[in-house]
Amino acid sequence: INTFVRDSHFSLSQINDSFDTNVNLIKSHYEYSSSYRNIVHLFRNPTDVMISYYNYFLVFNKNVKIGNFSTFIRSRRGVIRWNSHTESYLNADLSVRYMPLSYERAVRDPGLVCRVHSTLLGIKLESSVIEKSIELSSRRNMTNFESAYNSGGRGKEGELFTGKKVFSKQDVTLEDLQFIENSTSENFQRLSAIEGRFYDSMSKYL
Repeated sequence: INTFVRDSHFSLSQINDSFDTNVNLIKSHYEYSSSYRNIVHLFRNPTDVMISYYNYFLVFNKNVKIGNFSTFIRSRRGVIRWNSHTESYLNADLSVRYMPLSYERAVRDPGLVCRVHSTLLGIKLESSVIEKSIELSSRRNMTNFESAYNSGGRGKEGELFTGKKVFSKQDVTLEDLQFIENSTSENFQRLSAIEGRFYDSMSKYL
């Protein structure tokens, strides 16, 4: 995907020139920018986000001192950042086309997600094309790709998609779990409600 979609974090040397030059696709982990006009906002259950982000620092950024998980989720990198990021999109200019998409829905039914978003682009995709796309996005294919892709100078062969988890959901205390849920439930429910209405409305076009 890095040969077709520009990453706002890294300067990529190779962009596929055969792609429609009238389409400018950007991927980003940043908060909303007024330069974004058509947004597909990928979001995830905030508890899983906190666990994944914590593991990222434990595995890839060991030089950053983040403390234990309880300290981490209460720091500026924890639920505060998740909420500010989410709210920046939820409160964006009303003229922006905004479509939240949950990680859980994408994993549960990637074929539906492909059909919905290709329909929005006015593209008719055959089932065989969708199935091939899903296969190319499989863990095996992404592992092979990431091993050869230098992620902003940080990625090294064998580091990514290893499946290693230093910290898992079973390690989260009930107190921390409740803190995350209480702190993020309002925004997470707003995202889920918008996503649900959007996909319900798109069903009549498929």
